[in-house]
Amino acid sequence: MKDQLNRSRFKPVVAHIISGLGTGGAERSLYNIANSHLSQTHSFIVISLRGGGIYEEKLLKLGCNLKVLNLNKFNFLYKLCILLYQLRKVHPDIIQGWMYHGNVVAGIMKLFLGSKPKLIFNVRHSLYSLKLEKPFTRLTILLNKYLTRIADKVIFNSNSSMAQHHSYGFAKIKSNFIGNGFIDNFQPSQANRLLIRNELNIKKDNVVIGHVARFHPMKGHEAFILSAINILNRNLNVKFLMIGKGVDFLNKELSKLIPEQYRQNFILLGEVENVMDYMQAMEIFCISSFWGEGFPNVLGEAMLAELPCVVTNIGDSAQVLGECGSIIDMPITEEKITNNLIEMIKLSKVDLKKIGNKGRQRIIENFSIEQTLKKYQMLYTEVLE
Repeated sequence: MKDQLNRSRFKPVVAHIISGLGTGGAERSLYNIANSHLSQTHSFIVISLRGGGIYEEKLLKLGCNLKVLNLNKFNFLYKLCILLYQLRKVHPDIIQGWMYHGNVVAGIMKLFLGSKPKLIFNVRHSLYSLKLEKPFTRLTILLNKYLTRIADKVIFNSNSSMAQHHSYGFAKIKSNFIGNGFIDNFQPSQANRLLIRNELNIKKDNVVIGHVARFHPMKGHEAFILSAINILNRNLNVKFLMIGKGVDFLNKELSKLIPEQYRQNFILLGEVENVMDYMQAMEIFCISSFWGEGFPNVLGEAMLAELPCVVTNIGDSAQVLGECGSIIDMPITEEKITNNLIEMIKLSKVDLKKIGNKGRQRIIENFSIEQTLKKYQMLYTEVLE
């Protein structure tokens, strides 16, 4: 670790501190940065506060300088002291936090390291109401607000989230919007679609509605499943393919929502690495989140996979989707989700294909990874001047 940390000093060293490295939009965005041309002009260190995940393996394959702290309530102070010791030895030029918890740890490191490293926060969460958040998350958001006073820049991946945080007291003058960027090298394939559908025992005439999100109250799994049951009461030819950490039949809280007679209509895969491969088995994609989303990465991926989308109006989802699907306005209810999905199911295959093609083109033209990386490059240059 010592040899890895002491990289050549002709490149600025950026220490990224993130909550974890499982499947998620922030994790994917960090990986895209580490796997880009920016790694030729910067030395990246990635510190994962919790245990590893899918992106731990991916980063290690890149040869990335990675440290997994495995923080918990018992070793918190000890592990932070170890991290501080390691960062003092490497002298990072920039410390960049990712998400609320990563920002707090990045801020603490900055306080002890003094003026040398520049501090960047990266906020990936919308803030509709603190009452929706757990008590510890509320405290973390409060700490973020006060720690922005010592931050040099605060990145938001959503314009609506940026406005919400400004209202809560985050410093406007330090704010920067950098949306998510997507790599357009994925091309849907009819052969792969048939392969995945055969693997999942999906019949040729089944309409598959997809949902990808870790199991969390803000993701609206219950509303989505109740909407699915409403649809199945009218049309048994529909299947629901659900992907995400904790989204499987071993999850008793989730599985009890699905009546026994409809279990064959639900495919629960849990956490998978190749999400976009499984998207090829879908006809329609749904995001049922009630709060918390800033700019859902999974929305951009679904659009790249040429899927018409039904999306709740959270964060910047409506601005990203444009006219390539339907938006469910707040207050969000299972009835609204049901009605929007039924209207989409009624469309012909030709119309669905047109919407999907339009969505893919929208992502390629407006949300390319090149645009995002250019903004990160400019931000790093600006803070180091």
